[in-house]
Amino acid sequence: MRVKVENRLDVQLRLYSRYFEFERQNILESYPWNKYYMAVVAIVFLAIFFPHSFLKTIAGLSIVGVLLYRWKVNSKLNMACREGLNDIREGMGNSESHYYLNFDDTGVGRESESVDAFYKWDAFGVYHQNETDTYLHWTDGELFDIISEDHLGAQHYHDFKELLVKHLG
Repeated sequence: MRVKVENRLDVQLRLYSRYFEFERQNILESYPWNKYYMAVVAIVFLAIFFPHSFLKTIAGLSIVGVLLYRWKVNSKLNMACREGLNDIREGMGNSESHYYLNFDDTGVGRESESVDAFYKWDAFGVYHQNETDTYLHWTDGELFDIISEDHLGAQHYHDFKELLVKHLG
């Protein structure tokens, strides 16, 4: 199937914003926050029931430490998101106004004035989905493309998802 995709800056920024938020949530969920919070609660509990100034100092430092660590992780992720969106803004100035997304039982590809590439399904290792987007990754984990209902329309997106599930499980 060959679908014409309009390459508009506002749509690209919306798609990549959702992708970066998806990645940010995955990274934050991978950190063992519950262990940190439980350790802080235990230290605070000890400081309340054992009135030693040392325990109160440790409890205060633990709370500040966990909050600073979480802030640091969030800051790094937000900075990466801003840099990625800025790269998209800069790159869209030279890009073509549209391209064609090709997909069938053999694979998926892009076709435009400057690019004509088609890849078999086994070149892709993993994909992630939310309500309206599919994030298709190479076998090494690098993002190949964001396939979106916003680009393809509901019926073509549904057809793409069926092929994706059929070939990548």
